[in-house]
Amino acid sequence: MNINNNVGLKAKLTAAMGTLLFATAPVMADVLNPTIGSLLYEENFNTLDSSVWNSIEGDGCAIGLCGWGNQELQYYRANNLAIENVPFEPATKALAIQAKREAFGGSSFTSGKITTENKLQIKYGMIEIRMSTPQVGVGLWPAAWMLGTSLATWPAKGEIDIMEMGHRAQAMADAGFLGADINSYVGSNAIFYASAACVPANPTCAASTAWQTDNAYVANTPLTNRFVKYRLYWTDSQIRFTVIDNGVETDLYQNPIPVNEESSEFQAPFYLLFNLAVGGNFTDAANAGQVTAPLPGKMYVDYVRVYQLDGKGEVKLGNQVKPETGTFGVFTDNTATTNKQVAGASSDIWIWNTASTTAGTTAAYEGTNVIAWKYTAPQWFGGGIASRQARDMSKFVNGNMKVRIKIPANVAFKIGVQDTYTNQNWLTFPANTTTYGLVRNGDWAQATVPVSALRGSLVALQSMSTLFSIASVDGALPTSNFEMAIDDVIWECGASADCQAAVSSSSVPSSVAPSSRSSTPSSVAPSSRSSTPSSVAPSSRSSSSLAPSSSSVAASTNGHTVLSSTSLKFFVNNAAWADIHYTINNGPQQNIRLTHNADNSNTLTVTGIPAGALVKYSYTIGQAVGAIDTAWAQFNLPMVSSSASSVKSSVASSVKSSVASSVKSSVASSVRSSVASSVATYGYTKLSATSVRFYANNSPWTDIHYTVNGGAQQNIRMTHNADNTNVYTLSGVPAGAVIRYFYTIGQAVGAVDTAWVQFNM
Repeated sequence: MNINNNVGLKAKLTAAMGTLLFATAPVMADVLNPTIGSLLYEENFNTLDSSVWNSIEGDGCAIGLCGWGNQELQYYRANNLAIENVPFEPATKALAIQAKREAFGGSSFTSGKITTENKLQIKYGMIEIRMSTPQVGVGLWPAAWMLGTSLATWPAKGEIDIMEMGHRAQAMADAGFLGADINSYVGSNAIFYASAACVPANPTCAASTAWQTDNAYVANTPLTNRFVKYRLYWTDSQIRFTVIDNGVETDLYQNPIPVNEESSEFQAPFYLLFNLAVGGNFTDAANAGQVTAPLPGKMYVDYVRVYQLDGKGEVKLGNQVKPETGTFGVFTDNTATTNKQVAGASSDIWIWNTASTTAGTTAAYEGTNVIAWKYTAPQWFGGGIASRQARDMSKFVNGNMKVRIKIPANVAFKIGVQDTYTNQNWLTFPANTTTYGLVRNGDWAQATVPVSALRGSLVALQSMSTLFSIASVDGALPTSNFEMAIDDVIWECGASADCQAAVSSSSVPSSVAPSSRSSTPSSVAPSSRSSTPSSVAPSSRSSSSLAPSSSSVAASTNGHTVLSSTSLKFFVNNAAWADIHYTINNGPQQNIRLTHNADNSNTLTVTGIPAGALVKYSYTIGQAVGAIDTAWAQFNLPMVSSSASSVKSSVASSVKSSVASSVKSSVASSVRSSVASSVATYGYTKLSATSVRFYANNSPWTDIHYTVNGGAQQNIRMTHNADNTNVYTLSGVPAGAVIRYFYTIGQAVGAVDTAWVQFNM
């Protein structure tokens, strides 16, 4: 499902970047003769688990992508998503995505879309999806697809379309299927950035494997209103798409698609998407009047399964960004580093103005790789090293960034950084002036820049996208041609114990795949847990639970105060820093560093808001180690102003700060209440081989969510007793059964979800 978005796409350097080289991935077992291994992940859609799946709202305009980049006609709503029994297979419960002819939000249609962005990612394996589509006619566009988790813009992040229907008639003809029945025709696609695809008619430089090729399956009977299985076989060297129809597996392409240096996007993690679009440039419906598909129409997804393939495959839950420590290599060959990114594999080098800047010939300062550019006057120049994944550099706040630069002494320039919220900061290096230790004599020299100066007041170190950029200075453009070069870019954390400490186990969500598990295993515990999680293969999950530390660090309370019908104050107390992310009436998201006050509070007052506006917000709250993102909250401002005493209200939540977390194998854990000094201890007690008692103490109410032997999840409000305990006794459990559970523990304001715990009877 193409995202035709060329906003911010620049020229990406590969071999043209001086002597930068890339290693070719070794050829693995042929996906035409695959060895299917263990089940890594399974989603059966008995419920829609919000800790794994995002329900998308809107028409794309809020993120600057109206029509979702494809001139689509629908407005996505959570109301168009449901878990239902399937009419043509009544014993099956599935996710239903419904498209309707319904005016909403300026669109003529509504539909549904879900993604696992920032919650679940997959790298390699065999992915199998059992799903059905409605009659697509002209205008419906059902799709099961994946996007790369990379921070790069599309198509440089990569796209994998496992299945999509509703093609334009010309597209089917170009693939060799002139006049095919649109309800019997399904295709697949892999899209990536390729320099050879950069032509005036294709400004995004998107290379599509489906372009004018046979990439489809045409069934003997329509594929609609019946379940069909779609498979993606994916390794570091090949991609294969198949469909299993009535028990027969058929390839959509004649040969597997190679994955190599040019398509290295497919050697990184991806997340899942399911949607039922209406209209758009993929279909023959450019406007509402051209949509002839029967509506309403429902797309059903029965399950998603991920298996190991030829010994490869990993599934990761939760936020995968962990704090960097020690010395981090942004671009270096030989300098000793604790961790580093590699251009072409985990980062990309971008030129922002190809009219002024081309590949140069300057030799490397160290190693064999260098960023060498030729500049043609008198134009602006700029470029940077973009990380493919967000980097948490929060520990480096008292450290330095070091860079080797070779540039004429009479050229003024600036260097900068950017976070994933698009906040930037720049520092100017005037011509003929030694700045941050950079001696301006035209030869190689080193600048040492304090991170505190580099970040400025807005850049969020805990979520960085670009760790080095360089650009010309407005009003001081060079007047003659020259060459420049950049090498050995590193961030040094410093010598403090905290800076050098090992990463906390709580910040390293483990891979579900045993073959790729990190050296520090931990339980998979997303920060925003709903009541019904997806099934994950028990054999690959760590049985240890993560509990918040019981250290005496103050609880960080956060929330908002309504000041009037048009103004409010956001606040976070007991935190060294905090960022607020908010929207008003579903408009563009604002990302702002709160003002830190002497009493260790952080505040921001927003005025001029429309009365009655819908406000949504979340916080990024700085911790001693890293940061915590809170769950999204929303509320409406009052419609009319009244006296301060009646309008002013306050809502608060809490986040427990902790320098370290511990992996606990015992049956009891704890959660700190936001308003009382008592600790809510919780756990379980085995009463016999077939019964167990769950408990949560010091809490006004608690829900237990549990499964037995991977069966259906049970969600039960526990019995609250006079001594402020909450208990629930489960009897009749099979001896030796695998029990998995977590609690939702009530607080004075809101509730806290604990991590999942697993044990055997």
